[in-house]
Amino acid sequence: GAFIRGARDVNAQIYSNVARYFARKGLLGINVGYRLAPEARYPDGSLDIGAAVTWVSAHVRDYGGDPERIFLVGHSAGGTHVTTYVADPRARPAEGHRVHGIVLLSARLRIEARPDNPNAAGVRAYYGDDSALYEERSPVTHAANIDVPVFIVTAEYDNPYLDVYGVELAHRLGELHKRAPRFTRMTRHNHISLVANFHTDEEILGLEILDFIERG
Repeated sequence: GAFIRGARDVNAQIYSNVARYFARKGLLGINVGYRLAPEARYPDGSLDIGAAVTWVSAHVRDYGGDPERIFLVGHSAGGTHVTTYVADPRARPAEGHRVHGIVLLSARLRIEARPDNPNAAGVRAYYGDDSALYEERSPVTHAANIDVPVFIVTAEYDNPYLDVYGVELAHRLGELHKRAPRFTRMTRHNHISLVANFHTDEEILGLEILDFIERG
């Protein structure tokens, strides 16, 4: 929701369909929300992700889960918050993040408010009006701090530049580790259909993520 709108369940389909899909495959799926701008400002959304991870770590065994195998899947601004939580020193806990891997679905990995960014108002609401701070607050800036497996997913008809920023993070991680991270570009999909296809007959992305989790 571009940092300013949305919820764990935008409608009857999104986003609970993602948790239902993975539960149907034998995993434990937990749907997590976070505070929105303008009441919340950077890095509050990522701190909320951290609070959720702390809760899951403490309680997941009660639901048959494994606290040593927590994977975060974040879409759009949610993917931004996930990456910031894992990598940005302003959000990453000093004691570590307790995450085993991350999946980034059309995440905003570079912070900017370009004139052709349809969500520029949301960026400014959450990150502030001082564009001089955007580079330091961009998840790609902290790529060297990402110490877990990463799966980056973009859509053919994504919001402007989100696919470019996904490639940028993949390139930075590849240079750091001398091996490219897992990356998928979903053809014939847009920013929303990328998520809407979970728990339907189309399992291309779901099976890719399941394989990523099994290998992680």
